[in-house]
Amino acid sequence: MARSENVFPSTARPIIGAGQRRASVSGVASYTTEPLIGPDDGSSEPVRHASGYADFADHLRAIGEDPLRLSGDLASLVAVLQASPTLRSDAGLRHSAAIFLGNTVVRLHPDTRWQSPTIEEPEVGNRYRSMPVDGVLDRLLEGDAALAGQFIEMVDDWPDESKDIPQVFRDPVDLAETVSPYVRPPIEFPVVRDADGSVIPYGSRWEAGPPDDSYSVDSHPERFMPLPAVAEALIEYLDREFNVTVSRDVTFGADLLHKQNDVVDAIRVTPADSTAATLTFVVTAYPGVILHAGALHDFPFPTCGCDACDDSAHDLADQLENTVLSIVAGGYAEQYRAGKEPWVSHTLTSIDGLGRSSGSGMATSASPERWEQGAALLLAVPNGWSPWPARKR
Repeated sequence: MARSENVFPSTARPIIGAGQRRASVSGVASYTTEPLIGPDDGSSEPVRHASGYADFADHLRAIGEDPLRLSGDLASLVAVLQASPTLRSDAGLRHSAAIFLGNTVVRLHPDTRWQSPTIEEPEVGNRYRSMPVDGVLDRLLEGDAALAGQFIEMVDDWPDESKDIPQVFRDPVDLAETVSPYVRPPIEFPVVRDADGSVIPYGSRWEAGPPDDSYSVDSHPERFMPLPAVAEALIEYLDREFNVTVSRDVTFGADLLHKQNDVVDAIRVTPADSTAATLTFVVTAYPGVILHAGALHDFPFPTCGCDACDDSAHDLADQLENTVLSIVAGGYAEQYRAGKEPWVSHTLTSIDGLGRSSGSGMATSASPERWEQGAALLLAVPNGWSPWPARKR
């Protein structure tokens, strides 16, 4: 190995492409959640110090720059790259510089590594973000100081997967083996009619898509009035069949991540097993029900309620019941990604095991302290939320 390739920690190793995906560059980075591809050298360890940058290291020395210093100073490295006209005309030197740039990013972020969709287009990244080094270097050489600043900021804000708090999602258990089945009691659902007296078929009106004038119009929220009664039926069932504590206090509305100003009732159902997810049923004056589940997620029923959404109260009642029973059966998992851009996600496996839904988004709806509290809850249950314990018979 050339002496020029001892700039970064550990021994330099080659990266060999083994995949088929081609990276697309948007701005100065691409994003991916695909599995990372390791080296083709018989080692299972990811490459964190890639070989192939000797020419650029020699070039730096020739122009009076110290490769070791630049390997830990991204801003200075980018400035040198943008001020080097030779890179624009020498493809081999440019690729060598791209490898050096990638090694620098990996050095700055211990959870990143080299991944190679093709040998011609190596990338560095983790499960959240991936950067095609040649494409990014080309953009930097074509761009100005503003683009360089965006790139440096992007690397500085790189999501750190080592701070993830994942949960194992599992199939729900068969509740019929331990508890009596849930049966919805008789609940009257109002019949909603239009101005002509015809029944409005909510849930099936817009086969060709909602009309423009249906957005932000909320004609009949009263159709959702049965939802709090469905929630009460579920709470009674949970209290009867499972080893739980049921507490009612309107202040439990603060369990929600998204603050509600029209909370009229809140019931927290806490299973005796601390590894099982607590549920808080929050009733709103709208009318509606918002279910806070586990650590970091709210399930609203309805989500919106406008005419364009066309929600059926019957369908929402079914969804509320399925969500609660799926969580109780252990079919619920969450994940939290810390950092400057916190991210939360959840997975819900249907009680019948036939469907799985998920959602994710930026953790911006509550205070940082609240997200930290939720993250602490998830750290205490690394194997995921457990099924609720049944009452002894």
